Parts: sequence; C-alpha cells; structure tokens
Amino acid sequence: MTTVRLARNYDYRHLLDRMLVDNPASSAMPLFSTFDPDNGVAVFNRSCWAGSLDFTGVGMDWYDGVNAVPGRGGVMITKKHMLYSWHATHKGEVRFITADNTIETSTVFASTQVSNYHHDIEVLQLGADVSDAVTVYPLLPADYADYLGGDLDDLRWPVVFLDDYGTNKHAAVHDTKLITIQWDRLMYYTQESTNARRAAYYDETDATGVTDSGQPYFVILPGDVLSPVMMNFSVNYGPFYPDFLTEIAAAVTSLSSGTYELELLAFDKAIRPRATFSTPQSMRN
Repeated sequence: MTTVRLARNYDYRHLLDRMLVDNPASSAMPLFSTFDPDNGVAVFNRSCWAGSLDFTGVGMDWYDGVNAVPGRGGVMITKKHMLYSWHATHKGEVRFITADNTIETSTVFASTQVSNYHHDIEVLQLGADVSDAVTVYPLLPADYADYLGGDLDDLRWPVVFLDDYGTNKHAAVHDTKLITIQWDRLMYYTQESTNARRAAYYDETDATGVTDSGQPYFVILPGDVLSPVMMNFSVNYGPFYPDFLTEIAAAVTSLSSGTYELELLAFDKAIRPRATFSTPQSMRN
C-alpha cells in the first residue's frame, strides 16, 4: 500500500499547476522525442512539461495491423493486471517504455468487463508479471473525497490526459467535473479548463482532428505520485472509478484466482470532511 502524506488544508491541484507555464512551446506536449518501435526505439521527451513524471506503467496498444503507432493506453494496477477502456478494443499486445527507454512487450492473456458497457471499464490480465521497471499505479480509495476535499457538486480537478497524436502521444491537461449521478454512480466528464494556463495544454483530438477517447487520466499527488482516476468513454465522460473498486477487485480476483490484489493509496489524514449533496445537478458551468 502506498502512503501519501497530505499537509493540512492542502490543495493538490497546485501540484499540476506548478508544472505549467504561459504559452508553452510546441515541444512541451509530445511524450516521446523519438518514436520508432518497429526498430526498437522509443525515447521519452524530457522537454515535455510532464517529462519528470513516471509513465512507465502505461501499457500502450501500439500495433494497428499495419504500423506500430501509439494507440489506446491502459494502466497497470497489479504486476499482471491492467485497467483499460472497454470500448477501446485491445489488439492482444501492449508495450511499456521503461525509464531507460527500453521497450517491454506483454501479451494479453484474458480480460473481463467491469459491470456493464455504460461503465466502460475492462480489466486485462497479461500473460506474465511485468518487470520491476514497469510501475504499478496505486488507486484512490473509495473514500478519496474525505482526503482531497471539496464540494462534490462542483469538483473541478486538473488531470494529465495521454492523448494520441499521430505517431506520438501528447501529455494534455483537462479539467474533470461532476455532472450527475447515473447508473447509481458519480459521473464525471472532462473539459477545457477555464484557467488560461491549463487551457494552453488542452488537447482532445488526434493529428487528424478526430476526438480521442479511451485514454488514461492521472491526478498528481505529493511526491509526484500518479494515480489513475478515470477511463474515458465516448465524448469525454465516464465513471470516476473509486466507486467501482469492489468490482475491479473482484475482476482481478476472478482472473487471477485470488493471487493478486490492488495497490491502494493510503493518506495520512483527512484535510476536509467530504461534502454531501441531495440533488445531483447536471452540466454546471
């Protein structure tokens, strides 16, 4: 279990904001400076604004049947299991880029959908454990709002979004926002931030202008700990999955016969009590 120490009255959004600048250079967006996996080469772009963060646990579905391109991305939640978007059909092979720019390839052995299509979550089981060079990301606990604070009616949290862009990926910034309760779950969608500096890092389309989807989102926590928070569904909305931890844990147990467990974040203390609300309000400005 990963422990994150939170200071009293701490607002974690500043962790992402401190990494941004006004009018970022175009070179600040690409995740890779060199990308040629057919020849075994993929190099993280250290000029990327998010280049100091650990994306080694993002397994990218890179083969489209003709060329190696960065496709949908899943995130490792155990040494053998990946959280993936259900509507983004995987191709049976995922690749990881380690910190020393080594390409590590894994095959998908089995998969299962979590709940139903509306929740757009799938758990993949790989054929073998990933190496120690591939990060397993800790998940937010179900009571995350007790620690991160805020009014659930108006949560706007900046997240790192790994966006497909031609033969590369962009590290974009989106704001998440609670829109309503659907299917008995809290539902969030992402949008361009009203904060001008964050908005300069916004991207939701690929190089041809087609809206991207099925990609992982991350919040940044103290110590530059990344925690995946949402799997994208259709037009940029989907389940905020701490509400699905029981189902995700059950899927991992079912696939692995109980030999793997989720890595959960454990916070030192709550900084503000969780807000409550009685009437969900949709699409607030």
